[in-house]
Amino acid sequence: MISIITICFNAKKTIARTFDSILEQVFLPAEYIIIDGMSTDGTLDIINQYRLLFIEKGISLKVVSEKDNGLYDAMNKGVKLVSQEWVHFLNSDDFYVNKYVLSSIHQQLINIKEDIVYGRIIKEKNGSQSIQYDIKEKHLKLNMLSGCPISQPATFFRTNLLMHKYSFDTTYKISADYKLYVEMINNKERFKFIPYFVTCFDENGISSINKDGLVVEENIRLLKECGHTTVFIQLSKNKKCFKLYSLLIEFISRF
Repeated sequence: MISIITICFNAKKTIARTFDSILEQVFLPAEYIIIDGMSTDGTLDIINQYRLLFIEKGISLKVVSEKDNGLYDAMNKGVKLVSQEWVHFLNSDDFYVNKYVLSSIHQQLINIKEDIVYGRIIKEKNGSQSIQYDIKEKHLKLNMLSGCPISQPATFFRTNLLMHKYSFDTTYKISADYKLYVEMINNKERFKFIPYFVTCFDENGISSINKDGLVVEENIRLLKECGHTTVFIQLSKNKKCFKLYSLLIEFISRF
C-alpha cells in the first residue's frame, strides 16, 4: 500500500540511519525506491550492504544510480517507478521518529477520501530540536502566502496524483515542493492533517540554507507563476515587515 522513495547523493554519513528507521517499522512499506545520483563517497556500498536486509523483510527494493538534473528531477524519476497506492519521500539524512509511524499512517490511509495526508515533523539543527506549529486544512490557503504550508517530509501522496496530474518543477532548485503544494491548494485537492509526528528533518540541508537568497527569490517567482500577486511579494523585500506578517498568519492559524 505504501512506497517510500529516498533520493541520495554522497549520503554515506547519514543514509544507514534512514535505512534503519525503515527496517524497524512495525508496519513495513511494500516497496522502497532509492534514486542515487551516482554517489562517489561509498553510499552505493552501504546500499548494497542493506539489500539483503530489505529483501528478508519482504520489501520490494528498486535502486537506480545515474546522473540526474537535481533533486526534483530525481524525485520525478522515483514516482515513475512506484507501484503502490501511496508514496512518501524520506530524505537520505532524515528518519522516522519511531517504529510506529507507518503503522499509524496506514490506519489513517485505509478507506480515506483525501489524496494528500500530512503530519508533523521534528526539526533538528546543530543538536537542538524544534517543532513547527500545526497548519490545519482550512488555513492552507492563507499560510501558503507566507511560505510552504506543509512539510514535504511529513506528507503522503496518493500516487495517481503525482504520476498523472502533478510533477515537481525541475526549473526550481529549492522550492519545487512549495510550488507543488500551491498548485494543489489552488486546484482544491483534498488534504487531511493528522496530528502524528512522522519524520525528524535535518535543517542543515540545502532548503534550509540561504533563506535570504535563493529561497525567497524562488518563492516569489512561484507565487507569481501560480497567479498570486500578493502582499507577500512586497513584504518579502523587508525582513522586519515580513516577520510580522508571518507571525500574524501563525496567530490566526491557531484558531
